[in-house]
Amino acid sequence: MYSQVTASIGEVFLTIALASLTLQITGSPIQAAWLISISALATFVMGLMASWFIDKFPRKHLMLICDILRALLIIPLFFISDETFWFVYIIVFLIACCNSVFHPSREGYIQSQFEKDDRLEIVSTIQSYLSSISLIGPTIAGILIVFFSPRTSFLINITAFIISALFIMKISKDTPVSDSSLETFWKKISSGWVYLFRNKSLLKLNISRIFLTSALAIYVIVNYLYLASMVNQTIFNVTLTFPILLGLVNTIQGAGALVGGFVIKKNKKIISNSLEKLFIYSGVIFATGFILWTFENINSIILGSFLIGIGLIVCRTGISLIGQSLTDSRYIGRAITAGDAIARLSNITVTSLTSILIIYFSPKLLLSLSAILAIAISINYLERKG
Repeated sequence: MYSQVTASIGEVFLTIALASLTLQITGSPIQAAWLISISALATFVMGLMASWFIDKFPRKHLMLICDILRALLIIPLFFISDETFWFVYIIVFLIACCNSVFHPSREGYIQSQFEKDDRLEIVSTIQSYLSSISLIGPTIAGILIVFFSPRTSFLINITAFIISALFIMKISKDTPVSDSSLETFWKKISSGWVYLFRNKSLLKLNISRIFLTSALAIYVIVNYLYLASMVNQTIFNVTLTFPILLGLVNTIQGAGALVGGFVIKKNKKIISNSLEKLFIYSGVIFATGFILWTFENINSIILGSFLIGIGLIVCRTGISLIGQSLTDSRYIGRAITAGDAIARLSNITVTSLTSILIIYFSPKLLLSLSAILAIAISINYLERKG
């Protein structure tokens, strides 16, 4: 649990630092947003093959290797210049590949080591800690970048991943799911996809993930454009810069996630018997948050960001818990990576389309589309009577 929290500190600081560095060098908020899609591309590629070694090797070892690799991959970022900026995309891709192995390995480890009730406690506790990180991390990262440089945050990234690795070294070793079988490499990889599409409940879960990642892909591009347009405004004698604005918005989302995580933790007994309702609630909350952003004033943006934070924690908790409860332990690694690949492919596709559509259509219209996709998450889990 502590390893996930410290690793997430690194991820939060890295997101703010890379977005700020990209805007600083290229001057394009859309290119900054595209870094997220580079990560999505890596998740898609790894989703096609990662399932093989997630089930083949102990997940403890995979998480440890991922943390060490992420720390090492950040080192070249200290030496990036205008001429070598293209290398950032390669580094982001490789770090995202590590993330794509780390997160399914963590989910598989939790499922293999704990019972259902314990998993709810662990997941809700982790999400509460992550919300706290989202509350204070982005603002701290933004301030550090303004007064120093994005490279200051890279030091924190490296430290966080090293601490995470030290925590992982202390957890008990798990047993690989299989590998006495004679399945070929390609058959084992394809088995995750086959299992996902044959399991109607799991497929339904991943359809909701497609709606979620698509809605967020649109939101991120519009979000960055709005924030870039607000740069150099002064509030309380403080000149707003992109890192500070991005940090503040993420902090507000973190506050919403903290509140959402607290509510989930307090009502875990009720929630454990009706996990599907998490999607119904999160879809409505997301939609409201996206609509509030369309009013383009500071108060509506603050409230909208807060609600989006709540929606994120509620939806992600639902994805994690329902996914673990629906998936056979023999297929958990393969099913998660296949689901990640589908979700990230939708992210890449929607980001590409939004980058073009933003030229011809207003940000308000695109955010309205995000709201429609969010409502689709709720509709997907509404009970059908008759």
